[in-house]
Amino acid sequence: MCLPVLPHATAINKPFPFIFNITARESGLDINTSVNLAQIMTIDKNRLVKKIGVVPPAKIIDLDKAIIHSLGLGHTQ
Repeated sequence: MCLPVLPHATAINKPFPFIFNITARESGLDINTSVNLAQIMTIDKNRLVKKIGVVPPAKIIDLDKAIIHSLGLGHTQ
């Protein structure tokens, strides 16, 4: 089984449409972070060593819209 992986981004406060911000409180990470939607990867579940954070259910809809926009698949509202 493959899982999507979103790499960390260093441009936390830059207004790029492919950067998605997640707070430490929301994600369980130690610090606020951004993920780079232009570099989404899939990897085999067996390659994961440990989970470092999650996208909370309340942010999934916003994340879905950002991915759709980043990939040019449609219009977001």
